[in-house]
Amino acid sequence: MQPGIIYGVCDPQTGELRYVGQTRRSLDSRAKEHLKHARLRTYDTWLCHWIRSVSCRPKFIILEQGSPDLNAGERHWISWARERGSRLCNHTDGGRGISGWHHTDKAKKAIGDSSRGRVGPWAGKKMSLKHRENLSRSLLGNTQGTIAAHTRWHRNRVIISPSCPHCQEV
Repeated sequence: MQPGIIYGVCDPQTGELRYVGQTRRSLDSRAKEHLKHARLRTYDTWLCHWIRSVSCRPKFIILEQGSPDLNAGERHWISWARERGSRLCNHTDGGRGISGWHHTDKAKKAIGDSSRGRVGPWAGKKMSLKHRENLSRSLLGNTQGTIAAHTRWHRNRVIISPSCPHCQEV
């Protein structure tokens, strides 16, 4: 795996660090991607809003290069910047996870309301026996669903169960 970089996005007028990110690509290509998302309004993030609000192109800088653990490096730099009072546009504490992010009660209610009563594409329909057999055969040995459920319910809650085969792999 190619070594990556931890980069920062700074205010062009004040030099204040406003965002910390990580990439395994070149800083130039990552910068172009951020600018494109802001211009096209692809994502509704704090960073995109901030980029659109500044009068000229933000400054992209390398904070750390060749780090063996990009996630830890990103968390370090975000923590470092927040300790110094930087008004970061990062939604989370960094490291490819959602630590530090909490939905408001209003958002939780909206998420629950929007998913309540949702039905799948097969609701009210019957699969033929041949289709069920083919589906069953195609899923033999596939543990991705089990592992995904494990990730959501065990790892995110830091619960290690002696009876769970996936906990023993960790």
